[in-house]
Amino acid sequence: MPVTLGVVTLHVVMAGLLLFRLPERSPARVVMWLPALPSLALGAIVGGWPELTFAPVATALFALGALGTLLSMLALGRSFAVLPGARQLVARGPYRIVRHPMYASEALMFAGLVLHLPALVAAGLMALVVLALAWRIAAEERVLAMLPEHAEYVARVRHRLVPLVW
Repeated sequence: MPVTLGVVTLHVVMAGLLLFRLPERSPARVVMWLPALPSLALGAIVGGWPELTFAPVATALFALGALGTLLSMLALGRSFAVLPGARQLVARGPYRIVRHPMYASEALMFAGLVLHLPALVAAGLMALVVLALAWRIAAEERVLAMLPEHAEYVARVRHRLVPLVW
């Protein structure tokens, strides 16, 4: 139940932010629906699998990831979007620590989801998620590089997902 409530909350906030998002500052579009699929599938997996039960550790990972995602979405505010777009550079909240805290948080949620699977299956799924996130981050940073303040932000916030790692 806490996992389902977390997913529902995230999707309600996401829908509200999408409705009132800022227009893009650049007409350039990068079609990145494929690497966005893990993020979009997260809600479908949890919502479509109601008998899923989570161990306390998995629930904690998922809850921590959901909280991080929520804080990241709220920090993005009207700049939030599902696909990359140059709207406004956000450097507040968790974006002061890493450049892509929402993706790091999504990875934590996926870790909670796959924790109950056999180790090799879980590792394989997490590897796919991390590869998709890395692809998405690369595309997003190409779009954000169009914003004049992005270079200074990258110099100040050096890590993408995990402080002191990447």
